[in-house]
Amino acid sequence: MEERILAKGICINIWRGGSGEPLFVITGWNGSFPENEDMLVALSSSFDVYGIELPGTGQSDAPPKDWSFNDFIPLVGAIFDHYGVERGIVLGHSFGWVTALKFARYFPRHVSYLIISNGPILSPKKFWGAGVIFSLGFLFCIVLIALPCWLLSKIVPFKKCIPGLVERFGRQYPYLTRSRGVMRKILRIVIEDDTLEDAKNVNVPALIIGSGKGGFFVPLSNCFTLHKALKGSNLVVIPGAPHDFTGVWAQKFSEIVGDWVISKKL
Repeated sequence: MEERILAKGICINIWRGGSGEPLFVITGWNGSFPENEDMLVALSSSFDVYGIELPGTGQSDAPPKDWSFNDFIPLVGAIFDHYGVERGIVLGHSFGWVTALKFARYFPRHVSYLIISNGPILSPKKFWGAGVIFSLGFLFCIVLIALPCWLLSKIVPFKKCIPGLVERFGRQYPYLTRSRGVMRKILRIVIEDDTLEDAKNVNVPALIIGSGKGGFFVPLSNCFTLHKALKGSNLVVIPGAPHDFTGVWAQKFSEIVGDWVISKKL
């Protein structure tokens, strides 16, 4: 079930489901629950799940100005307070991992366990051209993929012929255009921010989950780099899994998370 709440003066879209220990899932920057629903539903079989679409992503309102991670971190705390949760598991998927990691570093009293899945790492020392790459990629997504699919999604025959492609990228076009200013700002901050330094200062039990397929911006090697930086963390690789854990992969992902949390309580 989706619901909208007010946190830090912004309407945030939240996915709720399940019962048990609180689990806050911070989705990636496409932030669309339809892309993550399989994973959220699977996790809700074992946890009380709070899926979070960050401001400017999915159906959450965009912030009134460009935000940095310093703004996203207390926002997660405000969501904890809204639901009266003092302590819970925090899971960051894709680009959501940066907010999850920083929240665990600066608000460890709220985080019982930290879980990171398929998080990209962009070091400012290694990726000096990342800003250009992301800008070109952003324009490519809007002009050549999302906009045409959004237009095609209005034509019934095309929706029937290629429903997955049209539906997925058609949903992305309004999001990409609505939040482009926020996206550009945050992308630049990611490039400038040394997230690995944050990882070295996290002192809560952590699990890193990676997809065997990896990807250009999220290669599997990122998981090993993060595993090395997060002292005492555990690393699990799911061979053959896609970036977003859908279908049978969502169930496998949920089982890994549940088994790991249980192991930490023994």
